[in-house]
Amino acid sequence: GPGQLPGALGLLVDALLPLHLEDNADRAHRDRGFTLARKHGGAGWTVSGDLDDECGELLHVVLTAQRATDPDAPLDTASWAAHRATGLDTDDIRDLAGSAGSADAPRSRRQQNHDALKLALRRLLDSAALGLRGKAAPHLAVTVSLDTLHQVTGALPAVSDSGHTLPLSLVRSWMCDSYVTRFVLGRGHRVVETSHTERTATAHERRIKHLETGGQCEGAGCTRGPDTPLVPHHVTAWALCGTTALRDTAMLCPSHHHDVHSGGATIRLKNGRRLNATGWVD
Repeated sequence: GPGQLPGALGLLVDALLPLHLEDNADRAHRDRGFTLARKHGGAGWTVSGDLDDECGELLHVVLTAQRATDPDAPLDTASWAAHRATGLDTDDIRDLAGSAGSADAPRSRRQQNHDALKLALRRLLDSAALGLRGKAAPHLAVTVSLDTLHQVTGALPAVSDSGHTLPLSLVRSWMCDSYVTRFVLGRGHRVVETSHTERTATAHERRIKHLETGGQCEGAGCTRGPDTPLVPHHVTAWALCGTTALRDTAMLCPSHHHDVHSGGATIRLKNGRRLNATGWVD
């Protein structure tokens, strides 16, 4: 077809002038560059730059693969069908997709590429394929005050590691559908509490509890020695709260742990607090 003619002619030119093709690739590599910057006024980010052949091909493959598995793609297909049923042609629907005021319009190709890139970046971070930085996988980090979370008037906005402010709706969205490690900062920006959304205590948290308890069961009256294996017990069931926190963890010997879960017992800890299978009694 006529639309294939430019590509076919370009293919012939590259076949006749292979050195020209090599020169273009070398020039693209020399001119490569990429810039990510916050837009003036803070309304999102802007991307600009030039990709060499390899980087462009890699990005093309990633976007193509991600668009094919985008969960919103079926909604775009249904939207195209619905608009065609009203008598709109392809150009009209594309114009509708490019307009900002139509919520039910299918996404434009630019929007699909944007969303595909965002999904691919999330999957990349989730995979931990980028290695470790400070013995932890790279992740999003946000500093936000309790006043901001509770929408107190005049509270300072959340700030990301990039140094830019974030809307509360985005922070709440991340808290809702991400694995979260929570650090509570007190005066002097010191960490006074930590918790996370993984079900089990980490090796460092187990070590902290071991130091706090001297390696002994926290159950009052327990005489088992420090070599007894201890179980980090979720006082508030993880299925209910979705977090693991030092302040909500009790190190119990297997016997006390069994008494709580299977025996229905209420046990008292050496610090005076009491707990049972449903959580803290006091």
